Amino acid sequence: MLGEFLELRIKDPGTGAISRRKVEDRTFGYFQNMGQALVHWDHPEGPVAFTNFEDLRSMYHPDNVYRIVNRKCAYVSTYEVALGVVKDPLEPFTHLDGLKYTKDITCITLNINRQGPDFPLVEDFYKKYKYRPPRLAQIDIDGLWVGDQHSALLTTFRGTPELAEVRNWALHCQFFHYFQANTRDAASAHAKQWKRVFDSQVHLYVGFSVPRLTTLQFAELTKMRVKPLVRQGMRYVLCRI
Repeated sequence: MLGEFLELRIKDPGTGAISRRKVEDRTFGYFQNMGQALVHWDHPEGPVAFTNFEDLRSMYHPDNVYRIVNRKCAYVSTYEVALGVVKDPLEPFTHLDGLKYTKDITCITLNINRQGPDFPLVEDFYKKYKYRPPRLAQIDIDGLWVGDQHSALLTTFRGTPELAEVRNWALHCQFFHYFQANTRDAASAHAKQWKRVFDSQVHLYVGFSVPRLTTLQFAELTKMRVKPLVRQGMRYVLCRI
């Protein structure tokens, strides 16, 4: 409702001091633009990030203490996926420190010129995987985790999973692996940054805004080496059919 707000207790992560802040619907647009997320960090079932005012209101209590964090992902929903991965004891990521600001990873977009030395990689990739990346190979990596032994690429899809779209995303990721391993310009910033990612074991995490997947959907995603997360309540959880 226009003009409605909630007064929250906000904890400063550095000093631990508690301040009060009024939050309304449009505040979430500000959080998105500033690369932040509002999180109820001390929830009994683990941290909960809020994407909109309605979700916040549904769980609001005046005694709750919240944090405003730098989410290091393109969207709050991607940050929620990262929270779901960290909470799962079977996954190798135990904290969020390895998340990177994707806007600072310049290699997310590769402009492969037809006259350039790396253009043959596009055709070679097509022959091998029957998928031809566009000349401007822009991939929607909404979150990037980089570690010494494990790295991850993250994204989210809304609604019923369109497996063709997910497959294209996974093949885009695979193309970047192929690129950094075969580029003729290994000294470029693109190649160096992707090599840092693919020098470790890479995981592909995709969050879906549905509460469950069918056995067939899960099987197809597994073939793509995608680890799916589904939306249960206010959280994303790893799907393990």
